[in-house]
Amino acid sequence: MTAVARNAASEGGCVVTLHVFESPSAELMHRLEGGDIALSDAIVSLRAELSHRLDLLAFVVSGLEELGWDIRLEGEDIVATAVLSPEAAREQLEDFGITGPLCVVADLDDTGWPVIQPLDTASVAP
Repeated sequence: MTAVARNAASEGGCVVTLHVFESPSAELMHRLEGGDIALSDAIVSLRAELSHRLDLLAFVVSGLEELGWDIRLEGEDIVATAVLSPEAAREQLEDFGITGPLCVVADLDDTGWPVIQPLDTASVAP
């Protein structure tokens, strides 16, 4: 864990998880379900979606880095932490203009906003 992430955990920071990929078969199955679509068409559709998703991820991660968030890769996800309350983080992300793109690559809460969770020291590995 980086010093920023340790500091965020010790000072009551927050965390947001960005989703990069599912397994290739899961990504393709989403396109094949419920329709009569050729596998080749599903692959073309997936290529376009992944390109768009990667562009959004690059934009969001670049913005988070510029704001001083700690960014790390954990398995299939990108995890970002900051020494901010979830409320202050949401305000910062809105002011910086990355909340909209973040909505495409992060889990959303019941109100349609990205899930920004408090970072509990017990949930952080050394």
